[in-house]
Amino acid sequence: MLSAVLLAIQGATPIHPVTLKTPEGAREPQVAVQSIRTEKQEAPVGRFGGTESDPAAVHVVFGTKSAIYVSSSYDRAGSFHDSIRVADVGSLALGMRRGPRIAASSSSLVVTAIAGERGGGRDGDLLCWRSEDFGASWKPAGRINSKEGSAREGLHAMAAGPNGAVFCAWIDLDGDSPRICGALSKDAGGAWGTPVVIQGDSTAICPCCHPSVAIDANGAIAVMWRGQEKGARDMVIARSDDGATTFSRPVKIGTGTWKLDACPMDGGALASALGRTLTVWRRQDSVYRAEVGSPEVSLGAGEQPWITVGPQGPCVLWVRKRGGPLLLWWKGRESPIEIDSTANDPMIASVDGLPGPVVAVWESGEGDHTRIVAARIGG
Repeated sequence: MLSAVLLAIQGATPIHPVTLKTPEGAREPQVAVQSIRTEKQEAPVGRFGGTESDPAAVHVVFGTKSAIYVSSSYDRAGSFHDSIRVADVGSLALGMRRGPRIAASSSSLVVTAIAGERGGGRDGDLLCWRSEDFGASWKPAGRINSKEGSAREGLHAMAAGPNGAVFCAWIDLDGDSPRICGALSKDAGGAWGTPVVIQGDSTAICPCCHPSVAIDANGAIAVMWRGQEKGARDMVIARSDDGATTFSRPVKIGTGTWKLDACPMDGGALASALGRTLTVWRRQDSVYRAEVGSPEVSLGAGEQPWITVGPQGPCVLWVRKRGGPLLLWWKGRESPIEIDSTANDPMIASVDGLPGPVVAVWESGEGDHTRIVAARIGG
């Protein structure tokens, strides 16, 4: 049950949930907020909502077993248009934070996904599509991984940065041993550079947790993944300050450790804004937030966390357990609030650190009767 009315009664920040119109079997939503800085640019269905200094569009990508779709809002997530099919892909990687990703610049949208003809980990390439008309139409932009089939683990991340920069990171299985690879586009997904190996030691990678990516206002790229060292499955981060030519040695995040002889299938999330790199991740049964180089702070029980930095500061979304309550925390709150009772795969986004809406998306419901919900957080 969505809890928007309860939140208003409690005096918390208002939540504005909208159920998207999606094809049957839609899963794994991701969201991007597109901030448009010039009055000359208009959406294909009319002018953007928001203030004159803060026009914005919201785009949600999701997948079915064999296709990718995007649904767009031009009134700050107040309502969404019918879904547009981006591509038919054979067999799309879905589940446990697999599924498509979306990123936005002021003039372009980029969608990436891992798909193959057979699926199920037997094949899979990291593929890209672009839209230059605010999501109304899409064109393929090719394969990102170098060796055909090497992205078949199905786990990847993508983020957009300044001046058309877009970076992808993924678990690559070239040679059958997992490694963390990445590739940079300098023209908003039009062309991709040669992939680089960020972590090539397969014994130092938890192989079933998705990586995370963030790019700051100066173009520095941060990649986070769950490492594996001496029986511990802790989060590590590497950074590039030279346009993905080289990356630093991975650095552990937080002071605690998680001894675990298994993969939790939970990779956390990153946000780079206001000169800071912020992280959220799961350790044992709890969700933690931490700034790189600082001790972690517990947010409470849960898993599948995601973070963004909105106009009022950091916002974190997670589930207490998969298929359970959906929780939201933002800067200044001592404890989270519940915004849905049955949720999976939540994600939250904004234009990091800049004015604009903060929007959450997730799967709501149980079993085969789930729906995709988007919600504007705050006014």
